Amino acid sequence: MGFFRVIGLKRASALAGKAARRIGPKIPLTKRARTNLHMCFPEKDSTEVETIIADMWENLGRTFAEYAHFRRYHAYRPDGHLVVEGSDIIDRLEAAGKGAIYFSGHFANWELFPLVMQGKDIPLAGVYRAPNNPYIDQWILKQRTGKYGTVMLPKGAKGAKQMIQLLKQKHTMGLLVDQKLNDGMAVPFFGRDAMTAPAAAQMSLKFDCPLVPYTTERVNGHHFKIVIHEPLEIAPTGKKSEDTYALLVKMNASLENHIRAHPSQWLWLHNRWPKN
Repeated sequence: MGFFRVIGLKRASALAGKAARRIGPKIPLTKRARTNLHMCFPEKDSTEVETIIADMWENLGRTFAEYAHFRRYHAYRPDGHLVVEGSDIIDRLEAAGKGAIYFSGHFANWELFPLVMQGKDIPLAGVYRAPNNPYIDQWILKQRTGKYGTVMLPKGAKGAKQMIQLLKQKHTMGLLVDQKLNDGMAVPFFGRDAMTAPAAAQMSLKFDCPLVPYTTERVNGHHFKIVIHEPLEIAPTGKKSEDTYALLVKMNASLENHIRAHPSQWLWLHNRWPKN
């Protein structure tokens, strides 16, 4: 990180991306990405899949190096390397006073969304899975909370209780919802059922707060665009399980649409689907 700081944001992002592009495809874990890509895009040949994989690794390398330069990123500033579209949706929801749950996946540099809220002085809370290494965990938390002032809740029962309390207070949440939850709900994702965490949909229904998709796109090297989309809507039946499932179907469809548009900017290394 110190080396990346010294050489500057543009060079660090490019250098790490180039290195990851060369090394990443040779790592055994990449086999899972190939399997996932062939399953989701059966129309693509091996050359197209390998191009997506190389681009994916370049994005991951760039994202890693950009950790060293969080202080350089700002929303709503011409020199902030980050363009925001749909910020009027945030203003409208904030004026309604219900709070909101913003969700996305591991797209481009997924760490930048809190800046969108910070630029509007809106407190944000997020749920995260701690890395196995406690020293790395503390370092990442310092980068996130030190820059953003974001409240980070641990994944699990403790974090869920804190999330409920914050939503009762009409707080704003930010969640990444594209990973597998073994005891979640089976919901279609790229035409196959994927075990999906139901918490975002359940909390949206329970506290009558909007469930809002947002997407992050790497548009030019170390520059990004974050788009806020309209909240998901369903025709409620009053049946908790059915309404939760209906919201999750729309949630996964929102993720899938962005992945199809920018397949190299998603983290295909996830063990997202059952092995069969």
